[in-house]
Amino acid sequence: MAVPLPKGSDFGRNKRSRRTFVLAILFVVYILLGGMAFHFLESYTKLVTVLRPGVEWKPVRESLRVGLNASADSSRLWSERKRAALVLCQRDAVHDIETLLDSAAAAVERGVLPDGPALEGTLNRALRLCGPTSYDTAQEEREVPWSFIDAVFFCMTVITTIGYGHISPSTPGGQIFCIFYSLLGIPISGLLLAGLSDFFAGNLLNFYDSKWRQRYGDSRWSLAAFTVIYLLMGFIMFVFAPAVIFSWLEDWNYRESVYYAFITLSTIGFGDFTAAIADDDPWTVVYKVFVMLWILVGLGYWVLVLNFLQKTLKSKQVMKTLKSTSRLIAKEADEVRQVLSEVGLLHRDAVFIPEHTKMALNMMLDMTNALAGATPTSPGGAPGGGHAPGIHSIGYNMRDNSLLAALMAAMPPPTLTPADARENDGPEAAATNSAAAADTAGKPGLSSVESTVLEDTPEAGPGVGGQVNAGYQSDGGAESVTESNAVSHSPHAAV
Repeated sequence: MAVPLPKGSDFGRNKRSRRTFVLAILFVVYILLGGMAFHFLESYTKLVTVLRPGVEWKPVRESLRVGLNASADSSRLWSERKRAALVLCQRDAVHDIETLLDSAAAAVERGVLPDGPALEGTLNRALRLCGPTSYDTAQEEREVPWSFIDAVFFCMTVITTIGYGHISPSTPGGQIFCIFYSLLGIPISGLLLAGLSDFFAGNLLNFYDSKWRQRYGDSRWSLAAFTVIYLLMGFIMFVFAPAVIFSWLEDWNYRESVYYAFITLSTIGFGDFTAAIADDDPWTVVYKVFVMLWILVGLGYWVLVLNFLQKTLKSKQVMKTLKSTSRLIAKEADEVRQVLSEVGLLHRDAVFIPEHTKMALNMMLDMTNALAGATPTSPGGAPGGGHAPGIHSIGYNMRDNSLLAALMAAMPPPTLTPADARENDGPEAAATNSAAAADTAGKPGLSSVESTVLEDTPEAGPGVGGQVNAGYQSDGGAESVTESNAVSHSPHAAV
C-alpha cells in the first residue's frame, strides 16, 4: 500500500525554512539581550588569575592609588618611578606604557579614575605590555560579575528548560528578571524547536521521495525501515559522535559523555556534568558557542523523535492492541475476583469478617505470650491446659485459633456416597459416617458448617452450643486424642 505524502514539490519546506530562520534570529537576539542584563545584575565567586607587580612596579601602583597630590609626589619623583619600572620592559613597548601611565595619573588627579577595578585593569594592561618579567601570577577567588559568555550560556539553558544549575541568580533583581525573561523566552524557544523539527521532517520526506522510494518502493515497510535508519543516524550525529569530543575536551570517559549528551538533549539537565565551564579564555568562548549550537540543533532533532513516538502511539494499530490488552487484563481480574469469592476471601458477610478478625487477633496474642515464655490459656480459662509452655505451645494455639483453620471449617465438607466411604474407610467407618449423616439430617435448620462449629451464647446457658475440646494424654509414651462435639437444639443458641 502506498504511503500518502504531503502535497507540493517541496512539501512546504521553503515556507518552513523562512519561518525557522526568522525565529532563529529572534532567539539569538533574545539570549544576547538576556546575557547583557545578567552580566550587570549578577556576580559569582570565581577563581581568577591576578597579576602581582614586581618590586620596580610597586611604587608606580602606590602613586596611582593614592594620587600624586595626596602623596606629595613631584613630577620629578613620578618620572623616576616610571623610569625604574620601565627598565625591564621591552623597548618597542616603552612609549605606549609611558603614555598609558601618564593618562591614568591624570585621570586619578581629576577624580575620573578612582581606586578600584578600573585602575587595577589599567595597571594590568601596562604590566602585560611590559612583559612577564614585570609581574608574577597567582590564583585568587574573587567576587566578579558574570562574564558575558557565561550569562548568554545561562540564558540558553533557561529558555530551553535544561537548567544545569551550575550558576543561578542570587540577587533580588536577577531573580525577578529571570521570571519574566523565562515567561517570554520559553515560548520563543518552543516555536524555534518546532520549526527545526519541521525542517528535519521536511528533509526526511524530500529524501524519501527523491531517493529512497525510487529504489525500495513506497510500501509502509519501506517507510518504516527508512524512518528507523534516519532516527539511528540522528542519534549517532547528536549523541554518540559529540560524546567523543566531550570525552576528549572535558576529561570524561565515553560513558559519562554519552550520559551528558542524552541528559542535555532530553532537557533533564541534572547539572552533575556540564560542558564548557573552564576559564573565559578565547578558546573557551569558542567552545561554548559550539556547545550552544549543538544544544539548539540537537533539541530540534529530539522534538522530531518525540513527535514520531507520539504519532506512533496514537496510530490505529497501537490503539487496537492496547484496547485488546486492557480487555484481557480486565477478564483475568474478573476471574481472580471470582476465585477469591468462592474460597471466601472476598466474603462480605457482616458476621464473617469481625469473627475471623477477632480469631486472628487472638492467635497473635497467643503467639506473643508463647514467645515471651508465658503459659497459654486453655479453652476453659484455666492456665496451662496441658499444653507445653513457651515456644512449644505455638503449634497447639495455631491448631485451635488460626484463621486458616476457621476458613477450612467454614468450607462445606465433601459429600461422599456410602460406596466411597466403604471403599476408603472400611465397613466400620462407613457405618459410623452414615449414622452421623443421618443424625445431622434429623436436626432441622442446621448446615454442615453450623453443626461442626458453634459458639456458646449467654442466652443458651451452660452446656449449650458446640465446642471442640482437644486433650493430650500420655499413657506409656503413646498419645490419644479425644474430641467431643455437642450441638444444642435450643432456639436461643447463636451461630
